[in-house]
Amino acid sequence: MPATVSYHRRVLAPVAAAHALSVLLAAQRLGLGFDGRVQVTVPPTMAPGDAGELSMTILDTPAPRMPLMVRLSSTAVGLPETRLAMRDVVDPLAQQPRIRARFVAPAQPGRYSVEGLVEYVTCDAERCRPRRTTVVWAVVVEQPTEVVP
Repeated sequence: MPATVSYHRRVLAPVAAAHALSVLLAAQRLGLGFDGRVQVTVPPTMAPGDAGELSMTILDTPAPRMPLMVRLSSTAVGLPETRLAMRDVVDPLAQQPRIRARFVAPAQPGRYSVEGLVEYVTCDAERCRPRRTTVVWAVVVEQPTEVVP
């Protein structure tokens, strides 16, 4: 193993980890925790295997040209994309952007959840600050009822 790689693993990796931890702790001391403001829409009841859409609106005005990131997860709901960004905003010029994601309902009836972590930046005249919050959608799957003539 070259000396440079060994030096990076032994010295720089622990320094980088310590720096990341200090940034996280400083952010928490400054009150930069989970203070984002996001509203989710309730998806309609789905039939097994149907495709649907999850939607959320950021109630703050994110700073232009700053990162906007959403990470989605679910153990049962099919998510074609789990990482969303500005490219997934319906109207990029909106003051309160709406983001949407596609999903596929599970094959079995039941109540399922999709969780998300939303991160964005807001700025005022004095400073910019990161915002984040968690969101949850309830996806309800029911067998369609047969129409009897």
